[in-house]
Parts: sequence; structure tokens; C-alpha cells
Amino acid sequence: MCESMNASLAIALKHKKTYLDVVRATEDGISRMRMNELKADYLSSHTKPFQIIKLVDLESHDAAIFTREYFHAFQDKLLRETLYRIEGEIQSLSDECQHYILSKYKEKNRNFEISFDSHTKTLICSCKKIKTVGLPCHHQLHILKHLDYTYLPGTLIQSRWTNDEKVSAPNYVDLNMCPEVMQMTRFAALRSTSSRLCYIASKTNESFKTVRDEMKRLIEELENSFGLNDSVNHSIVVNNVRDPQRK
Repeated sequence: MCESMNASLAIALKHKKTYLDVVRATEDGISRMRMNELKADYLSSHTKPFQIIKLVDLESHDAAIFTREYFHAFQDKLLRETLYRIEGEIQSLSDECQHYILSKYKEKNRNFEISFDSHTKTLICSCKKIKTVGLPCHHQLHILKHLDYTYLPGTLIQSRWTNDEKVSAPNYVDLNMCPEVMQMTRFAALRSTSSRLCYIASKTNESFKTVRDEMKRLIEELENSFGLNDSVNHSIVVNNVRDPQRK
């Protein structure tokens, strides 16, 4: 439960409101969290974050993979990996596996052990933070830089933090979710899917015309099925946007 949710519940409880008020405060908090997530999804899909690190290739690769929120967390880890250095390397019996011992700046008494399998591109760190946080730790990133990697291996990427995870539409109906939020969730999924479609279709004039005509056909079909058309939309605009009237 986030801080804003706790704040909403604290206010409701402090003023000794009814149980119904507490439930409403909880629902409002959940709706606000979902709307914020939709906003974050939009930024992840349609904007590109600033790059602030000299590891341009690695940073660019990860900016395209992670959602905006977790890319910023990843950026922070990239900045902090410079605090570590390799104290020793141990070659295993297998040429494919290498072991490293890392220490942190001004903390030489505390070491971290990392094993790297070049065949499976697996990095295992003794801190085990990737299992709890879900993002590569500073030590793993330092080894990747040492090995001149320009991308993040798939073994270090958890799908729940990626943009691709947000593309699929919800395949269930949450009875506790208000219709407006559910509609926005479906809208976000359709927007992400259509963005990819438009990008591919724009490559040639033929594919562009095909997709454009098909989209027009679908729009007209859906407008008719929902009772929407240009005249209705026009009347809505006219009735809602006009000069103030004196009574």
C-alpha cells in the first residue's frame, strides 16, 4: 500500500468517519493509483527518457526495455556501479565460467562474489538483490561493463518491469474496478498495440494505405454499433463548447 493510500485512510479514520467512508477512501486511492499507472504507461510508450550516463549503448538498450519508473531506478544503479572495483578474478575449471570478487569504495572489508557463465549469459551475485528488487544489482552491472557488454542479458530482465508486459490487454474483469478505470486500462492496451501496428505499416506506401483503410472501416463499424457518428459528435461539441448564455 503506497503512502498516498495510507494518507487517505488516515484522514478517514482520524475524523471517525463511517465504515462506508473508509471504503470509499480506499476505492478512491486505488483508482488514483491506477490512473497514475496509466499515465506512467503512456510516458513509457510515447516518450524517451534522458540519458545521463556515458555508457550510451547499455543505457539506450535498457531505456527501450524497461518502463519509465524502473528505468530511472536502473539508471541510478548504473551511476552507483562506479563505486565498485574488481579485487580478484578466479578462473574455474570450465572456460565458460568466471568468478569475480568485488569491493566497494572505502569498504574493502566487505566483498561480493559474482559468477558469470558466458554460455548461458547468467550472472549470479552473492547479494541476491535481483531476487528481491527485480533489477540487476550494482555488482552485476559492474561486471557487464568490465566485459564490454552493450546490452542487458535476458537472464537479468524480469518481464514485469518491461514495456512489453503492458501491451497485452487485460484478459479478466475486475468487479472491484470502476467502469471508467477499466475503460482506460483497455484504452492503454489498445494504444500500445496500435502504436506498434502504425510503426510497421508506415514502412511502405502500400502497407500504409492498407492499414489506414482498414482502420477507417473499423472506426465506421464501431461508431455505427455504438450509435456514434459525425453528426452526433458535432452536436456534442456544439452543445458543450459555446459562449455563456444569460438567463
